[in-house]
Amino acid sequence: MLRFSFCGDIKLIDTEKIKVSDAVMSILKRCEYNIINFEAPVANVGQSPIEKSGPNISQSANVPVWLENHGWNVVSLANNHSLDYGEEGLLHTIDSFESVFLMGAGTWEDAYKPLVLSSPDGNYKIGLIACSHREFGCLHDDYSQKDKLGYAWVCHPKIDEIIVNTKKEVDYLFVFAHAGVEYLEQPLPEWRTLYKHFIDMGSDGVIASHPHIPMGYETYNGKPIYYSLGNFCFQKDSYDGLSEQWFRSIMVEIALCENGGFSVENHMVVYSPETGELGIDTSMGQHDHIFNMCQRLNDQQDYLDFVNKKAVELLPWYIKLFGWSGLIAINDIKEVSLKTRIKYRLKGRAFHRVDNTTKTHLLNNLQCESHRWIIERALNNVYKID
Repeated sequence: MLRFSFCGDIKLIDTEKIKVSDAVMSILKRCEYNIINFEAPVANVGQSPIEKSGPNISQSANVPVWLENHGWNVVSLANNHSLDYGEEGLLHTIDSFESVFLMGAGTWEDAYKPLVLSSPDGNYKIGLIACSHREFGCLHDDYSQKDKLGYAWVCHPKIDEIIVNTKKEVDYLFVFAHAGVEYLEQPLPEWRTLYKHFIDMGSDGVIASHPHIPMGYETYNGKPIYYSLGNFCFQKDSYDGLSEQWFRSIMVEIALCENGGFSVENHMVVYSPETGELGIDTSMGQHDHIFNMCQRLNDQQDYLDFVNKKAVELLPWYIKLFGWSGLIAINDIKEVSLKTRIKYRLKGRAFHRVDNTTKTHLLNNLQCESHRWIIERALNNVYKID
Protein backbone atom coordinates (compact mmCIF):
# COMPACT_ATOMS: atom_id res chain seq x y z
CA MET A 1 0.00 0.00 0.00
CA LEU A 2 1.21 3.49 -0.86
CA ARG A 3 0.21 6.55 1.17
CA PHE A 4 0.66 10.22 0.32
CA SER A 5 -0.63 13.46 1.80
CA PHE A 6 -1.66 16.86 0.48
CA CYS A 7 -1.20 19.95 2.65
CA GLY A 8 -2.27 23.53 1.96
CA ASP A 9 -0.24 26.73 1.81
CA ILE A 10 2.88 27.32 3.86
CA LYS A 11 4.62 30.66 4.44
CA LEU A 12 6.94 30.87 7.43
CA ILE A 13 8.83 33.80 8.89
CA ASP A 14 10.50 31.98 11.78
CA THR A 15 10.80 28.19 11.67
CA GLU A 16 12.11 28.15 15.25
CA LYS A 17 8.64 29.09 16.46
CA ILE A 18 6.94 26.10 14.82
CA LYS A 19 6.43 22.90 16.80
CA VAL A 20 4.99 20.10 14.68
CA SER A 21 2.96 17.80 16.92
CA ASP A 22 3.58 14.07 17.22
CA ALA A 23 0.15 13.45 15.65
CA VAL A 24 1.02 15.42 12.50
CA MET A 25 4.49 13.87 12.35
CA SER A 26 3.00 10.38 12.52
CA ILE A 27 0.96 11.12 9.38
CA LEU A 28 3.98 12.50 7.56
CA LYS A 29 6.12 9.52 8.53
CA ARG A 30 3.67 6.89 7.31
CA CYS A 31 3.28 8.60 3.91
CA GLU A 32 5.76 7.94 1.14
CA TYR A 33 5.10 11.35 -0.37
CA ASN A 34 4.03 14.53 1.41
CA ILE A 35 2.92 17.34 -0.89
CA ILE A 36 2.66 21.03 0.05
CA ASN A 37 2.27 24.42 -1.63
CA PHE A 38 5.24 26.74 -1.09
CA GLU A 39 3.34 30.02 -1.00
CA ALA A 40 6.16 32.57 -1.31
CA PRO A 41 9.73 32.71 -2.60
CA VAL A 42 12.68 32.46 -0.25
CA ALA A 43 13.91 35.82 0.99
CA ASN A 44 17.22 36.96 -0.50
CA VAL A 45 19.01 40.21 0.22
CA GLY A 46 19.14 42.48 -2.78
CA GLN A 47 16.19 41.09 -4.70
CA SER A 48 13.63 43.62 -5.89
CA PRO A 49 9.88 43.00 -5.80
CA ILE A 50 7.98 43.02 -9.07
CA GLU A 51 5.27 45.57 -9.76
CA LYS A 52 1.92 43.92 -9.12
CA SER A 53 -1.50 44.31 -7.56
CA GLY A 54 -1.41 42.92 -4.04
CA PRO A 55 1.43 42.31 -1.60
CA ASN A 56 4.87 41.02 -2.47
CA ILE A 57 5.72 38.40 0.13
CA SER A 58 8.67 36.15 0.91
CA GLN A 59 9.58 33.61 3.56
CA SER A 60 12.55 32.54 5.62
CA ALA A 61 15.54 31.01 3.88
CA ASN A 62 15.34 28.21 6.45
CA VAL A 63 11.97 26.91 5.24
CA PRO A 64 13.17 24.55 2.47
CA VAL A 65 15.49 22.65 4.84
CA TRP A 66 12.82 22.75 7.57
CA LEU A 67 10.29 21.15 5.22
CA GLU A 68 12.69 18.44 4.14
CA ASN A 69 13.65 17.65 7.72
CA HIS A 70 9.99 17.20 8.67
CA GLY A 71 9.15 14.85 5.82
CA TRP A 72 7.78 16.96 2.98
CA ASN A 73 9.32 15.77 -0.25
CA VAL A 74 7.03 17.18 -2.97
CA VAL A 75 6.71 20.96 -3.25
CA SER A 76 4.46 22.93 -5.58
CA LEU A 77 5.63 26.36 -6.70
CA ALA A 78 2.53 27.01 -8.80
CA ASN A 79 0.95 29.95 -7.00
CA ASN A 80 0.36 33.67 -7.36
CA HIS A 81 3.35 34.65 -5.18
CA SER A 82 6.09 32.48 -6.67
CA LEU A 83 7.31 35.34 -8.91
CA ASP A 84 6.87 38.14 -6.34
CA TYR A 85 10.61 38.80 -6.56
CA GLY A 86 10.96 38.06 -10.23
CA GLU A 87 12.78 35.31 -12.04
CA GLU A 88 15.81 35.74 -9.81
CA GLY A 89 13.68 35.12 -6.74
CA LEU A 90 12.17 31.98 -8.28
CA LEU A 91 15.58 30.61 -9.25
CA HIS A 92 16.94 31.32 -5.77
CA THR A 93 13.97 29.48 -4.28
CA ILE A 94 14.46 26.47 -6.55
CA ASP A 95 18.15 26.35 -5.64
CA SER A 96 17.25 26.45 -1.93
CA PHE A 97 15.79 22.94 -2.06
CA GLU A 98 18.13 19.97 -1.99
CA SER A 99 16.26 16.68 -2.14
CA VAL A 100 12.59 17.32 -2.90
CA PHE A 101 10.53 17.03 -6.06
CA LEU A 102 9.52 20.47 -7.34
CA MET A 103 6.62 21.08 -9.69
CA GLY A 104 4.50 23.77 -11.27
CA ALA A 105 7.06 26.50 -11.96
CA GLY A 106 10.32 27.28 -13.74
CA THR A 107 10.78 27.28 -17.49
CA TRP A 108 7.73 26.69 -19.64
CA GLU A 109 8.65 23.01 -19.93
CA ASP A 110 9.28 22.63 -16.20
CA ALA A 111 6.09 24.44 -15.19
CA TYR A 112 3.78 22.31 -17.35
CA LYS A 113 5.64 19.03 -16.97
CA PRO A 114 3.68 16.54 -14.83
CA LEU A 115 5.53 15.02 -11.90
CA VAL A 116 5.49 11.22 -12.01
CA LEU A 117 6.22 9.35 -8.79
CA SER A 118 6.58 5.62 -8.24
CA SER A 119 5.72 3.47 -5.27
CA PRO A 120 8.72 1.88 -3.51
CA ASP A 121 7.82 -1.53 -4.92
CA GLY A 122 7.36 -0.11 -8.41
CA ASN A 123 3.79 -1.36 -8.67
CA TYR A 124 2.16 2.07 -8.97
CA LYS A 125 2.86 5.33 -10.72
CA ILE A 126 1.26 8.56 -9.52
CA GLY A 127 1.01 11.67 -11.66
CA LEU A 128 0.76 15.19 -10.23
CA ILE A 129 -0.08 18.38 -12.15
CA ALA A 130 0.43 21.67 -10.30
CA CYS A 131 -1.13 24.88 -11.62
CA SER A 132 -2.65 28.16 -10.48
CA HIS A 133 -5.10 30.81 -11.56
CA ARG A 134 -3.67 33.64 -13.60
CA GLU A 135 -1.97 36.42 -11.70
CA PHE A 136 1.48 37.96 -11.96
CA GLY A 137 4.13 35.44 -12.97
CA CYS A 138 1.74 33.11 -14.79
CA LEU A 139 2.95 31.45 -18.02
CA HIS A 140 -0.15 31.86 -20.16
CA ASP A 141 1.09 32.78 -23.66
CA ASP A 142 2.89 30.12 -25.70
CA TYR A 143 4.18 32.70 -28.16
CA SER A 144 5.65 35.53 -26.08
CA GLN A 145 6.62 33.68 -22.90
CA LYS A 146 8.45 30.62 -24.17
CA ASP A 147 11.78 31.98 -22.87
CA LYS A 148 10.43 33.28 -19.56
CA LEU A 149 10.15 31.72 -16.12
CA GLY A 150 6.87 31.45 -14.28
CA TYR A 151 4.17 29.07 -13.11
CA ALA A 152 1.61 26.89 -14.90
CA TRP A 153 -1.85 28.29 -15.61
CA VAL A 154 -4.77 26.18 -14.46
CA CYS A 155 -6.95 27.41 -17.36
CA HIS A 156 -4.41 26.92 -20.13
CA PRO A 157 -6.07 25.08 -23.04
CA LYS A 158 -3.26 22.52 -22.99
CA ILE A 159 -4.08 21.33 -19.46
CA ASP A 160 -6.69 18.97 -20.90
CA GLU A 161 -4.12 17.44 -23.21
CA ILE A 162 -1.63 17.12 -20.36
CA ILE A 163 -4.20 15.31 -18.20
CA VAL A 164 -5.17 12.90 -20.98
CA ASN A 165 -1.58 12.07 -21.95
CA THR A 166 -0.32 11.76 -18.37
CA LYS A 167 -3.17 9.45 -17.39
CA LYS A 168 -1.98 7.02 -20.06
CA GLU A 169 1.38 6.74 -18.27
CA VAL A 170 0.27 6.54 -14.63
CA ASP A 171 -2.13 4.57 -12.46
CA TYR A 172 -3.41 7.59 -10.55
CA LEU A 173 -3.43 11.28 -11.45
CA PHE A 174 -4.18 14.28 -9.25
CA VAL A 175 -4.37 17.99 -10.07
CA PHE A 176 -2.97 20.24 -7.33
CA ALA A 177 -4.58 23.62 -8.08
CA HIS A 178 -4.08 27.04 -6.51
CA ALA A 179 -7.15 29.15 -7.21
CA GLY A 180 -10.31 30.70 -5.83
CA VAL A 181 -11.63 33.78 -4.08
CA GLU A 182 -9.86 34.52 -0.82
CA TYR A 183 -11.93 33.98 2.34
CA LEU A 184 -15.04 32.94 0.39
CA GLU A 185 -16.41 29.81 2.07
CA GLN A 186 -17.79 28.29 -1.11
CA PRO A 187 -16.15 27.84 -4.53
CA LEU A 188 -17.43 29.80 -7.48
CA PRO A 189 -19.54 27.68 -9.86
CA GLU A 190 -16.91 28.20 -12.55
CA TRP A 191 -14.26 26.46 -10.42
CA ARG A 192 -16.61 23.60 -9.63
CA THR A 193 -17.28 23.12 -13.34
CA LEU A 194 -13.57 23.22 -14.24
CA TYR A 195 -12.49 20.77 -11.54
CA LYS A 196 -15.23 18.33 -12.50
CA HIS A 197 -14.07 18.69 -16.09
CA PHE A 198 -10.53 17.72 -15.02
CA ILE A 199 -11.98 14.52 -13.59
CA ASP A 200 -13.93 13.89 -16.78
CA MET A 201 -10.62 14.21 -18.65
CA GLY A 202 -9.00 11.54 -16.48
CA SER A 203 -7.89 13.04 -13.19
CA ASP A 204 -8.53 10.91 -10.10
CA GLY A 205 -8.98 13.96 -7.89
CA VAL A 206 -8.48 17.70 -7.63
CA ILE A 207 -6.92 19.22 -4.52
CA ALA A 208 -6.93 23.02 -4.29
CA SER A 209 -5.64 25.83 -2.11
CA HIS A 210 -5.32 29.65 -2.16
CA PRO A 211 -8.43 31.08 -0.38
CA HIS A 212 -6.56 31.05 3.01
CA ILE A 213 -9.37 29.12 4.68
CA PRO A 214 -10.46 25.48 4.47
CA MET A 215 -13.57 24.96 2.38
CA GLY A 216 -16.00 22.17 1.68
CA TYR A 217 -15.27 19.19 -0.52
CA GLU A 218 -17.34 16.80 -2.58
CA THR A 219 -17.15 13.60 -4.60
CA TYR A 220 -17.75 13.65 -8.33
CA ASN A 221 -17.98 10.36 -10.23
CA GLY A 222 -16.34 8.70 -7.23
CA LYS A 223 -13.39 11.14 -7.26
CA PRO A 224 -12.63 13.71 -4.53
CA ILE A 225 -12.57 17.47 -5.11
CA TYR A 226 -11.21 19.72 -2.34
CA TYR A 227 -11.86 23.37 -3.09
CA SER A 228 -9.42 24.72 -0.51
CA LEU A 229 -7.22 22.99 2.04
CA GLY A 230 -6.56 26.35 3.72
CA ASN A 231 -3.34 27.64 5.26
CA PHE A 232 -1.33 24.73 6.55
CA CYS A 233 0.74 27.37 8.33
CA PHE A 234 0.89 31.00 7.24
CA GLN A 235 2.87 33.18 9.63
CA LYS A 236 2.38 36.94 9.67
CA ASP A 237 3.79 39.82 11.67
CA SER A 238 0.26 40.64 12.81
CA TYR A 239 -2.92 38.57 12.84
CA ASP A 240 -5.27 41.44 13.65
CA GLY A 241 -8.67 41.10 12.04
CA LEU A 242 -8.12 37.58 10.69
CA SER A 243 -10.74 34.87 10.97
CA GLU A 244 -9.96 31.86 13.15
CA GLN A 245 -10.17 29.84 9.93
CA TRP A 246 -6.85 31.44 8.88
CA PHE A 247 -5.16 29.07 11.35
CA ARG A 248 -6.99 25.92 10.25
CA SER A 249 -6.61 23.56 7.33
CA ILE A 250 -7.40 20.11 6.00
CA MET A 251 -4.59 17.60 5.55
CA VAL A 252 -5.69 14.98 3.02
CA GLU A 253 -4.20 11.51 3.30
CA ILE A 254 -4.68 9.13 0.38
CA ALA A 255 -3.95 5.41 0.54
CA LEU A 256 -3.83 3.23 -2.56
CA CYS A 257 -5.69 -0.01 -2.09
CA GLU A 258 -4.70 -3.43 -3.39
CA ASN A 259 -7.99 -3.73 -5.27
CA GLY A 260 -7.05 -0.81 -7.50
CA GLY A 261 -8.94 1.97 -5.76
CA PHE A 262 -7.89 4.37 -3.04
CA SER A 263 -9.19 5.66 0.27
CA VAL A 264 -9.19 9.24 1.51
CA GLU A 265 -8.85 10.40 5.11
CA ASN A 266 -9.17 13.98 6.30
CA HIS A 267 -7.14 15.40 9.17
CA MET A 268 -8.16 18.77 10.60
CA VAL A 269 -5.02 20.79 11.35
CA VAL A 270 -4.71 23.89 13.52
CA TYR A 271 -1.82 26.28 14.10
CA SER A 272 -1.50 28.28 17.31
CA PRO A 273 0.54 31.48 16.87
CA GLU A 274 0.71 31.81 20.65
CA THR A 275 2.36 28.44 21.32
CA GLY A 276 3.71 27.76 17.84
CA GLU A 277 2.17 24.28 17.83
CA LEU A 278 0.97 22.82 14.56
CA GLY A 279 -1.30 19.96 15.49
CA ILE A 280 -4.48 18.01 14.85
CA ASP A 281 -7.71 19.85 15.62
CA THR A 282 -10.01 17.46 17.49
CA SER A 283 -12.74 20.01 18.20
CA MET A 284 -16.22 19.11 17.02
CA GLY A 285 -16.82 22.73 16.11
CA GLN A 286 -14.36 22.61 13.22
CA HIS A 287 -15.65 19.26 12.00
CA ASP A 288 -19.19 20.66 12.05
CA HIS A 289 -18.05 23.79 10.21
CA ILE A 290 -16.51 21.77 7.36
CA PHE A 291 -19.50 19.40 7.32
CA ASN A 292 -21.93 22.31 6.93
CA MET A 293 -19.95 23.69 3.99
CA CYS A 294 -20.02 20.27 2.35
CA GLN A 295 -23.76 20.04 2.90
CA ARG A 296 -24.30 23.37 1.18
CA LEU A 297 -22.51 22.04 -1.90
CA ASN A 298 -25.18 19.36 -2.08
CA ASP A 299 -28.04 21.88 -2.00
CA GLN A 300 -27.96 23.61 -5.37
CA GLN A 301 -30.26 26.51 -4.50
CA ASP A 302 -28.75 27.18 -1.08
CA TYR A 303 -25.28 27.06 -2.61
CA LEU A 304 -26.12 29.50 -5.44
CA ASP A 305 -27.94 31.87 -3.09
CA PHE A 306 -24.91 31.92 -0.80
CA VAL A 307 -22.38 32.57 -3.58
CA ASN A 308 -24.52 35.26 -5.24
CA LYS A 309 -25.10 37.03 -1.92
CA LYS A 310 -21.39 37.01 -1.09
CA ALA A 311 -20.49 38.26 -4.57
CA VAL A 312 -22.77 41.27 -4.14
CA GLU A 313 -21.32 41.91 -0.68
CA LEU A 314 -17.79 41.91 -2.13
CA LEU A 315 -18.63 44.35 -4.93
CA PRO A 316 -17.98 47.48 -2.78
CA TRP A 317 -14.50 46.13 -2.02
CA TYR A 318 -13.66 45.86 -5.70
CA ILE A 319 -15.16 49.30 -6.27
CA LYS A 320 -12.95 50.57 -3.45
CA LEU A 321 -9.85 49.29 -5.23
CA PHE A 322 -10.99 50.80 -8.51
CA GLY A 323 -11.89 54.05 -6.80
CA TRP A 324 -8.50 54.32 -5.10
CA SER A 325 -6.70 53.89 -8.37
CA GLY A 326 -8.95 56.21 -10.35
CA LEU A 327 -10.31 53.52 -12.67
CA ILE A 328 -13.93 54.47 -11.97
CA ALA A 329 -15.17 58.04 -12.04
CA ILE A 330 -16.82 59.17 -8.82
CA ASN A 331 -20.19 59.76 -10.48
CA ASP A 332 -20.17 56.27 -12.02
CA ILE A 333 -20.32 54.40 -8.72
CA LYS A 334 -23.89 53.84 -7.54
CA GLU A 335 -23.45 51.20 -4.86
CA VAL A 336 -21.32 53.32 -2.51
CA SER A 337 -22.29 56.65 -0.96
CA LEU A 338 -20.90 59.87 -2.46
CA LYS A 339 -19.05 60.66 0.78
CA THR A 340 -17.34 57.29 0.76
CA ARG A 341 -16.51 57.55 -2.94
CA ILE A 342 -14.79 60.88 -2.43
CA LYS A 343 -12.91 59.48 0.56
CA TYR A 344 -11.64 56.56 -1.53
CA ARG A 345 -10.41 58.91 -4.23
CA LEU A 346 -8.70 61.29 -1.81
CA LYS A 347 -7.10 58.42 0.08
CA GLY A 348 -5.88 56.93 -3.15
CA ARG A 349 -4.25 60.18 -4.17
CA ALA A 350 -2.74 60.68 -0.72
CA PHE A 351 -0.97 57.35 -0.98
CA HIS A 352 -0.11 57.84 -4.67
CA ARG A 353 -2.13 54.79 -5.62
CA VAL A 354 -3.35 56.49 -8.79
CA ASP A 355 0.11 56.42 -10.34
CA ASN A 356 1.34 53.16 -8.87
CA THR A 357 -1.52 50.72 -9.14
CA THR A 358 -4.06 51.84 -11.73
CA LYS A 359 -2.70 49.55 -14.42
CA THR A 360 -1.96 46.63 -12.09
CA HIS A 361 -5.42 46.70 -10.46
CA LEU A 362 -7.06 46.80 -13.87
CA LEU A 363 -4.85 44.04 -15.26
CA ASN A 364 -5.28 41.73 -12.29
CA ASN A 365 -9.05 42.03 -12.18
CA LEU A 366 -9.18 41.24 -15.90
CA GLN A 367 -6.62 38.43 -16.03
CA CYS A 368 -7.38 36.60 -12.79
CA GLU A 369 -10.33 34.29 -13.27
CA SER A 370 -11.33 34.36 -9.60
CA HIS A 371 -11.56 38.18 -9.52
CA ARG A 372 -13.18 38.49 -12.92
CA TRP A 373 -15.79 35.80 -12.31
CA ILE A 374 -16.93 37.15 -8.97
CA ILE A 375 -17.12 40.73 -10.30
CA GLU A 376 -19.21 39.50 -13.23
CA ARG A 377 -21.45 37.55 -10.86
CA ALA A 378 -21.91 40.55 -8.58
CA LEU A 379 -22.77 42.91 -11.45
CA ASN A 380 -25.15 40.37 -12.97
CA ASN A 381 -26.99 40.07 -9.66
CA VAL A 382 -27.04 43.80 -8.87
CA TYR A 383 -28.27 44.80 -12.32
CA LYS A 384 -30.30 41.61 -12.96
CA ILE A 385 -28.44 40.76 -16.13
CA ASP A 386 -28.55 37.09 -17.20
